[in-house]
Amino acid sequence: MTGRWDIHAAEGVPFDRTLRWTNAQGQPYDLTGWSGRMHWRTHIRGPLLLTFSTGDGSMVLGGLEGTIRLLQPAETFTGQTWLHGVHDLKLIAPWGAPTRLVAGTVTLDWQVTT
Repeated sequence: MTGRWDIHAAEGVPFDRTLRWTNAQGQPYDLTGWSGRMHWRTHIRGPLLLTFSTGDGSMVLGGLEGTIRLLQPAETFTGQTWLHGVHDLKLIAPWGAPTRLVAGTVTLDWQVTT
């Protein structure tokens, strides 16, 4: 079952969030050999706002720790005109099976002080 995660990002501030995927007993899943991607869009099937990927280093998987770290520099959010969107995060097992881990809303807080 896909978990719910609503994200807040801030204009002009680096984005650095880490989540941990665990089983019902609280033990982390081993993400060694897995890949992943996350899209932020204006709405479901809408224009793409942002992508995180293990392929480009904006998503880093923590192997035995079960962590998923999402990274974007402050410049990514500077001058954006959108306020709200949606996202989901998919992890791909080494054997090719996808898992839609979390989904939710994205809110960008515009900066007042520049």
